[in-house]
Amino acid sequence: MKYTIQEILPGQIRVEYEDNSWAIVPILPESTVEEIDDAVSKYDPEFLPSVVELINSNIAIGLERTSTPKIEKQEELSLMPTVPDPDQIIANDFSKISIYDYLIAEYFSNLGDTRLKKELTKKIKAFVESSQFSIEDAIDRITISDDDIMKQAEEELNNGK
Repeated sequence: MKYTIQEILPGQIRVEYEDNSWAIVPILPESTVEEIDDAVSKYDPEFLPSVVELINSNIAIGLERTSTPKIEKQEELSLMPTVPDPDQIIANDFSKISIYDYLIAEYFSNLGDTRLKKELTKKIKAFVESSQFSIEDAIDRITISDDDIMKQAEEELNNGK
């Protein structure tokens, strides 16, 4: 539907359509004219529901009623504290481990102090045994570039595999 920009405002424009209806349309500052056309199309009058659809069917002219405040159901307050999911706690602990933590643990382990590596291994073991871990998801997260695949294929061909 054809439209004319009537006003430019911060983050929005006011447009008037060819049928004399109008709309305030949100737009981003860097929007292209095509993106603006798309945004305006979402406010076209032809996409608005009909007047009949907007009329409440629960009421009618002449209906007499008594106004009363709606009584809200109070939610029962639990005296028991909410207990976090143990698997989620394990996943949160695991997510805090960085590659640097593991490298530092490996460094100290090579020097004979295995305490940090043992603690990290406990966290990794707990995570792998939790319901938050999926070997399929872990494999999906491994990113291999096309160059890596080609290099590996060439090595396999050259090695007779």
